[in-house]
Amino acid sequence: MRYKKKRQPPVGPVGDMERLSRPEVAPQPLYIVGAGSVLRELVGLVREHSEYAAAGILDPDRSLRGRHIDGLEVLGWLGDLPESGAAAAVIGTPSISRGFDRSAVYHILAKRDFQLPILRSASSRCEAGVDMRRGTVQLRGSVIRSGAQVGYNCLVGAKARLEPGADV
Repeated sequence: MRYKKKRQPPVGPVGDMERLSRPEVAPQPLYIVGAGSVLRELVGLVREHSEYAAAGILDPDRSLRGRHIDGLEVLGWLGDLPESGAAAAVIGTPSISRGFDRSAVYHILAKRDFQLPILRSASSRCEAGVDMRRGTVQLRGSVIRSGAQVGYNCLVGAKARLEPGADV
């Protein structure tokens, strides 16, 4: 009786070539809107999510244009967005008081077909049963307990705690 040998996966140069020839998905460029108080947290948060790569910062403060903050260039404001390129954005806080209305920015970006992902810090906690909506950001150390409601375009600050019944 003859036994067939099981085919082993290639090893050495052939196996390495097969692995290397598989296309990798490039991270999607993502703009950070607002150079305000949570900017550094947002930069770190985007870096936690390998599916995104920070493409630059948008802020209405003209004095910041062209500057680099945390390794990212301040590109200008919403009118300065290129026609092609990044198709995702996360909305933070403005660098100047009354710099922008988060809700208005959200609607402008949504109309322009930007992806507005839900981003959660690895050090945050969101219990089962919480429904987070498009454009929501959960920063480090924050906790959202089951029974809390989190709407669209919410910014859950660092170390914040949303208890059951909270409606944000």
